[in-house]
Amino acid sequence: KAADSVTDTVVEQVCTLVSVNLFLMFITHSCDARLYYSFDIMAVLMAQWPDVLLHLHALVEQECCEASAAKCLKALGRDEKGKPLQSFGLDTEHKVKLELAAAIDFGRRVRDVCLEIEADDLVVLTTYDKLLYIESRIRHTNWSNVKAVSAEFHERLIPLNAIGREALLTTKMKADMDHAQKVVAAAIKYFQSHFGSIDTPSNGEAIVGEMSHLVNFFKYARIVDPFKARVLLRVHDPRAHDVRAGERGMGLIAKLASVFPALESDTTLIQSLKDELPKYLSMCQYAEHEPGLSAPQISAAVSTWWAANAHGLPAWAKLAARVFLVSPTSAAVER
Repeated sequence: KAADSVTDTVVEQVCTLVSVNLFLMFITHSCDARLYYSFDIMAVLMAQWPDVLLHLHALVEQECCEASAAKCLKALGRDEKGKPLQSFGLDTEHKVKLELAAAIDFGRRVRDVCLEIEADDLVVLTTYDKLLYIESRIRHTNWSNVKAVSAEFHERLIPLNAIGREALLTTKMKADMDHAQKVVAAAIKYFQSHFGSIDTPSNGEAIVGEMSHLVNFFKYARIVDPFKARVLLRVHDPRAHDVRAGERGMGLIAKLASVFPALESDTTLIQSLKDELPKYLSMCQYAEHEPGLSAPQISAAVSTWWAANAHGLPAWAKLAARVFLVSPTSAAVER
């Protein structure tokens, strides 16, 4: 609203047209907008569900973009008069709300993590940790929105004095949870078929994905992060020549070489890395950054550390430079 001549009615009409078209585009998949817009629209739709339904019904009554509004209502489980539709024995409106809740509970944070992997800083050093987080979401999703939608729906329908009410409520909510998990099953299958098991499961049965070798690269590449290296190698007292830390370092060098062509073919560099390993372990022992730094700030700290110590660790600095050139996504190039 940029001028007094623009009335509230005009602003309301413009907002109405925009909101209806946004919801319609999402629901009918008729736009090629970036995925993260979809989750934002879902969240708004979940939070303002009653108002959205009333608003769309009013648009049909007023014959204001009634075709779009009617299509939205149908997709949300209502007919043009605002009455709930029935489908496959399950209330369509409830089913749509469950699916929205499932997509938000499972997908929204995963979306945020994926966007972090598309950043411009040294995400090559954090990609493995991000993939670990996504895998943890797969194993331990907190279905808070799904539970809330399910409880609100069934507690309203099942009478308070019904015999076996609690057992019936549990059964209904379990069925809803099963439906919600089916909504994201394809996403989980896609992730596992491509990336496999990021962390070895407790039963020891790891899944090998199409890109497991790339996952291993990001796992072993963390050795050039001086702030993570001492944790990965479990350095205790490098001044006393910790043999186990050295052995772990040698092992990680070999594993990184097996999945990183830029290192595998350079036998001279591999030998130099092994020669400099004790010194690198010793210097990593004292590598620290301030707590609570953002990802870009940590990347800057890593870059600063290597700029200050490259002269004393020429082989490791060379490896770090090669690793830092690797980008997990094409997002930076596209920008």
